[in-house]
Amino acid sequence: MLAILCALSILTMVLPNFTSTIESPTLSTSQFVFVGVVSLVLYVTFVFVQTIRHRDYFLPFEPQKAAEDENAPHAPPPSNGEA
Repeated sequence: MLAILCALSILTMVLPNFTSTIESPTLSTSQFVFVGVVSLVLYVTFVFVQTIRHRDYFLPFEPQKAAEDENAPHAPPPSNGEA
């Protein structure tokens, strides 16, 4: 997440100061299209990583599932010692 924010920040706030296609520190139309496409690719990559590769990071943790409670939507509450 931080790497994507850094890349987007550099593309949108630092890059316009170093381009020489337009007199003022802004981007030309083709550069805006490039930044838009790169932003879209970064966003799709971020969503892919969150929903497919690291999906288990966002699922509830269930270390021991009781046999009679297999269809329960939530994990049982922790004991006082675990908490």
